Amino acid sequence: MPTRDRLYGVLNSIPVISSTDENVMNSEPVPGFPGIRLARSQFGLSVLFDAERDEVPRQGETFASVRVFYAVPSEIQADGEIIEGRFTIIQLLEQDPVLESALLDLVSLFIDTESSLNAGSVQAFIKRFQRLLGEAHQVSESEILGLWGELFILAQSSDPEIAVPAWHITPTQKFDFMSGADRVEIKTTVGLRSHEFSLEQLRPNEPIESHVISIVTAHGHGPTILELVQRVAALAGNQEQAQRVIDLSIQTLGSSWLEARDSCYDAELANSDIRIFDAGSIPAVGDVPTEVSGVRFHVDLTQMNSVGDFSKLSILSRAILPNEN
Repeated sequence: MPTRDRLYGVLNSIPVISSTDENVMNSEPVPGFPGIRLARSQFGLSVLFDAERDEVPRQGETFASVRVFYAVPSEIQADGEIIEGRFTIIQLLEQDPVLESALLDLVSLFIDTESSLNAGSVQAFIKRFQRLLGEAHQVSESEILGLWGELFILAQSSDPEIAVPAWHITPTQKFDFMSGADRVEIKTTVGLRSHEFSLEQLRPNEPIESHVISIVTAHGHGPTILELVQRVAALAGNQEQAQRVIDLSIQTLGSSWLEARDSCYDAELANSDIRIFDAGSIPAVGDVPTEVSGVRFHVDLTQMNSVGDFSKLSILSRAILPNEN
């Protein structure tokens, strides 16, 4: 059973609290990950992380409709018994299903990628939740599709230990993948194999080897963005890279995470005709004055010849492509 579904199962098993005391919570442990509990108070959902023995209690903070307590002594109810302990508590201040869903998403990703529980990993989790709730921007369907395509390719990459660390640091970087002098751009579209490029992606002002991987898909059955994030994080090779995959995905979607996380496209169609092109062979506008920048345009690649001999591709390009290509 997916971790997210198990978390909802735990949450639904917790009795509704009857006390009006904000400090009284019913709780249940998360199976398979000692040190994490879900709880209900009069406000709604809380997530409790066991504090480390030498962790010093700190003043709490509030953001959005969330309150955080750090390493505080607490008494919680479980199966009618009182349990004493010290916990870092993330408490929702309203019974908001959308907010609950966002928090449980991050808890499921935390469980799937963290090998141990410590103060540093919990602090990173809280910062991630702040970022998800705080970055209020709407993303376009093309941006959602673009992220899906990048994650889709990464989830099948022939060498994720090379591919994942090469994934861009921020969503606004010029190329999706960079390693040394190698660059790879993933373009995903619905319908015709027509993609939008920046002039710098096709005619860079530096001596690099650049390729474009083109994916054509359709709205339909396939892995969701959340499922792809989980898969790629699991393939990342180490905890640092796994967390970077999660952070970059959240940074890309911001407050649109909850709307976009379940977006999915036709995986069978996407896999049926993945093509890779030498960026230098793709037509581009020319004779652009040096004073002009930010030039973008669409190119139809339907009739263009793609790279046929994959052995001549860069190490980065071969690492990113699925094994069967």
